[in-house]
Amino acid sequence: MPAKRVLMRKIKRILELRFMFKLSKRAIARNVGVGRGSVSRILERATVANLTWPSPDGMTDAELEAILYPSAAWSASAQRPLRRGVKVS
Repeated sequence: MPAKRVLMRKIKRILELRFMFKLSKRAIARNVGVGRGSVSRILERATVANLTWPSPDGMTDAELEAILYPSAAWSASAQRPLRRGVKVS
């Protein structure tokens, strides 16, 4: 079972604490209330996406999510096959 995704407000806070205040991943994790692994993965995605902080004016949460999780937009709209042996009424 995949882990729950970090809330967008926490993702924004992680980016702010790292890029504006230069905090360590451990300090960010404590401040935001998420694991260090989650902080590392989010910062890695931001680096891969060449994301800067503060984000450009007018960038919505949906746009930021699409930048950080590009395959999520595709998979959320794709229909998933039904599991075998499950009856649909």
